[in-house]
Amino acid sequence: MARKWRKRLFRWGKRGLVLTGAFCILFLAYVYAVPFPKELLSRKFVKSIEIVDREGRPLREVLSADSGRLRWKALAEISPLVAGATIAAEDARFRYHPGVDPFSILRAVWQNVAHGRRVSGASTITMQVVRLVRPRRRTLRAKLSEAVLALRLERVLTKDHILEEYLNRAPYGNQLFGIEAAAQMYFDKPARDLSLSEAAFLAGLPQGPTRLNPYRNLDGAMKRRNWILGRMYDCNFIDEMGRDRARRQPITLHPRRWRFRAPHFVDYVLACRDPGDGDGPTRIETTLDLRLQEKVQGIVREHLKGMKDRNVRNAAVVVIHNATGQIRSMVGSADFFDGRELGQNNGAVAPRPPGSTVKAFTYTLAFEQGMTPADIVADLPAHFETPEGDYCPENYDGQTYGPTRLRAALANSLNISAVKVLSRVGVDALFLRMREMDFTHLTKPAQHYGLGLTLGSGEVTLLELCNGFATIARLGEWIPAVTLTAQNPQRPRRVFDPIACYQTIDILSDPLARIPAFGGSTPLNLPFRAAVKTGTSPNYRDNWTVGFTPEYTVGVWVGDFRNNPMQNVSGITGAGPIFRAVMMAIYENRQPTWYDAPPGVERCDVCSLSGMRPGPWCPSTVNEVFRAGTAPRHECTYHRRIRIDRTTGLRATAKCPVDDVIEKTIVCLPPEYDAWARAGGVRTRLPEPCQHGATEMASAPAQVRIVYPNPWDVFVIDPNIPPEYQTISLRAVTPQNAESLQWFVDGAPVVSPSDTLARWQLRPGEHTILVQDGSGGSCDWVRIRVE
Repeated sequence: MARKWRKRLFRWGKRGLVLTGAFCILFLAYVYAVPFPKELLSRKFVKSIEIVDREGRPLREVLSADSGRLRWKALAEISPLVAGATIAAEDARFRYHPGVDPFSILRAVWQNVAHGRRVSGASTITMQVVRLVRPRRRTLRAKLSEAVLALRLERVLTKDHILEEYLNRAPYGNQLFGIEAAAQMYFDKPARDLSLSEAAFLAGLPQGPTRLNPYRNLDGAMKRRNWILGRMYDCNFIDEMGRDRARRQPITLHPRRWRFRAPHFVDYVLACRDPGDGDGPTRIETTLDLRLQEKVQGIVREHLKGMKDRNVRNAAVVVIHNATGQIRSMVGSADFFDGRELGQNNGAVAPRPPGSTVKAFTYTLAFEQGMTPADIVADLPAHFETPEGDYCPENYDGQTYGPTRLRAALANSLNISAVKVLSRVGVDALFLRMREMDFTHLTKPAQHYGLGLTLGSGEVTLLELCNGFATIARLGEWIPAVTLTAQNPQRPRRVFDPIACYQTIDILSDPLARIPAFGGSTPLNLPFRAAVKTGTSPNYRDNWTVGFTPEYTVGVWVGDFRNNPMQNVSGITGAGPIFRAVMMAIYENRQPTWYDAPPGVERCDVCSLSGMRPGPWCPSTVNEVFRAGTAPRHECTYHRRIRIDRTTGLRATAKCPVDDVIEKTIVCLPPEYDAWARAGGVRTRLPEPCQHGATEMASAPAQVRIVYPNPWDVFVIDPNIPPEYQTISLRAVTPQNAESLQWFVDGAPVVSPSDTLARWQLRPGEHTILVQDGSGGSCDWVRIRVE
């Protein structure tokens, strides 16, 4: 009986060995005949993107497609201590097994059975790489699949390549993938510079990235580090002295901080990236100067603290390096994280009405077409026919300034003068020139904006406006504003004539010329020379200050993202102080340069009133800049020296006693200024000849006369401007002996701030405007229409 059973067992044993051998052959054929899926390893190109400033300072890291921070490094760029610590911690026989370690499997089975639960795993580094590129639930079937793929992987990659894959894919907690991202986050250094203690510390984290999170469980992570140091000693990777020294070394973690600097600028950089750059660089080097950016951000926040009561809610700043077009600072709002004030809106790239800042381009174009800063424009009430009705611009303060040199008109930002200049230059010419400077938000035909284009009737962005001013700063050469240091500089495109730009620069940098409108002490006056222009949109919804030196252009916008009006905040009071502070920050430790006159420029003195060559009786002169050959040739005709009879105030004749005759300089203006001069009580015509001995002298006009508006003027109400801001001025001239004037519109009295001036709020319909002498001696009336 026993012999019979022995024969059966022998036959079963032989069959078992044959079947086992056949199974092994088939299994090995399955393992080695089928190649490792190469597409799994291609996932290593899914990397996070690090964005840095022009000096390499980090701004933000954009997470990879796996929502983690990953910076791929070759094994040669990683400290050998990291490799030793990782092998000691995860797979001591990594260099010797074929991808699966039978001894580890047996050890794990024994330990798990002995403890009655899972206390040990048998995964090799190769198997963990497979799990990282092909995540699956941890089941027995998944383990077998990992083992098969690990064996195949070892056939196509070297041990060093497999280790590199692991070190760049392993999770290290806090959304960090790869040893480089972990070293940068926890120790603020690259992986190649890690010490033995730091290498062992990081090598322990992949076992439990959440449980061993150093920011929450530093003690647990330190115990894991010390254990790994012991394993490195056991594996003869380090000696006893090195182990003990590393255990004594304290771990100093870098403060946990997700770098989120210059958020509006970084968002703008990412928005401008080519969508096809998914496999592009993992490090984007930008043109931003982080130190300047942080100063500008602080300036904006500090300034807005004192402006909340005037409904100033936000501001934006752009700084451009003129020579390269590089954006050195972009602040899009006071606080990116302030949801109540819509802080994530980027005011630097939001289209808004630019106000009077566009006048700089208008006058540059005028100088290019042959006008000079000394030319006279009549700053008087003007009417321009348009398809929508008469266009009647008014100056910011409601006043008119009579004969005005173009220098004074631009420096003091006079609206009437600017519109008259544009009417000569041509709306189409200004529109096309702005389009050449990449003002892309001017999308409608030039006629849609009309003459109001020079006053800001079209929308632009702060970045567009800043680069437009940088074009003038480059003496007429336009280049695009760039955000990346790797962007190839484009060849400059000539947009304006250099002499015309130089004339505009000379005016905008003249603090004396802007005194009448802005005063002698303003935020625009810097301790160095800079060209600057302000602007305010209707109803105080936006105000701007844009200016430059030869090196930098600074643009500032102040307003409210909800488009609510500010309370009497102009460009000089809202944006001006920010502009000044930013310019001072830029030149804190350096000195700006200034322009040399381009070839073909000459300077000469002109009469400050007439803009002509000074005569012997001109009381004041200014030094003006001209294109060669365009300086005035004629002597001033506005100032004359005449003989006056001091007893009558009239022009002396031969009949006047010699002792009563004196010489006096008078101003004689062209007839078009008569009404303006009378309204201001200024004599601008030659006195009548003296009729010596007569009892009466020549008198002023006998009747009150309305000089504005004119009969049947048509005014158009703008639906986008609140009614209380849509007013017109009523002006009249009076006899010398007239009493105070009284104004009436449709029979209702109108309050007037002075004898000859009143303001009336527009209402639709036809209206009768009447003015009369307070004594009832004379009156005048006109009819107008409001649509």
